[in-house]
Amino acid sequence: MKEETDRAWLEVAPLARVNVVSVEFATGTQISPELRERIAALLRAYHPNDDAEHEWIQEMSDVGVRGALRDSGYFKAKSLAETRLAGEDEDSRRCAVTLHIDEGQQYRLGTVRFEPADRDKSLALPENELRELVPLKQGDLFDVSKTREAMERITKLYAGRGYIDQVPEPVMNVDTNEGVIDLLLRIDEGLQYRVGKVEFLGLAESAQRELQPQLKSGAIYDRNQVEQLLKGNRSMLPSDASWNDVSERRNTAERTVDLRFDFYTCPKFRN
Repeated sequence: MKEETDRAWLEVAPLARVNVVSVEFATGTQISPELRERIAALLRAYHPNDDAEHEWIQEMSDVGVRGALRDSGYFKAKSLAETRLAGEDEDSRRCAVTLHIDEGQQYRLGTVRFEPADRDKSLALPENELRELVPLKQGDLFDVSKTREAMERITKLYAGRGYIDQVPEPVMNVDTNEGVIDLLLRIDEGLQYRVGKVEFLGLAESAQRELQPQLKSGAIYDRNQVEQLLKGNRSMLPSDASWNDVSERRNTAERTVDLRFDFYTCPKFRN
């Protein structure tokens, strides 16, 4: 009877909210009690909407569980989540989760290197400056989320120096014998741009005159300055001003970026 109830739960397709009420780890799991509790807390805080395919189960296993394991050095970890209906009402379902985890080897960070995607060029920024943006030291547990954080920091740094198309690619050399991962960040810097023409639409002329000097034509384009302009001039801008109001037009031949801030609002139609 219980198997028929569980099967029926998996065959229906309501958009009910799922609440994880208990998390168990299958026999053989070797991770620490602290990591178990961290994973359990992640799953208890996860409240997806159920659907006919129950895709949330796989997402929970891949993103939530495996993600936490990879952030704790278990770079090649695998996980499988089994769910059981523990109760339901009109718009929510309570489920119990059993996790089958093959954590594998725990890895630590080895070396960190940087190189240009174009081997015939040198990086525009010094390696020691880039290394400071990687929040991991040699010997630390290899943390995938901190690797992503490093890439975001590097992208933001380059965007402030005119390299708005820069793309970092992580290359990981896994040494199973030593239990270390050497990290190489291969950087495609792209072109360095300067500020071209700057337009402000939908603002009073007095506001335009005050904003114009904040982005000087001919200066190296610092995308972070656009963000500062949007955040630091709230009194002159529409309350909902954001990057959605900004367009960048690249001129690769001149290596300039024309900026248009369009704050015009659509008229409201009346019946």
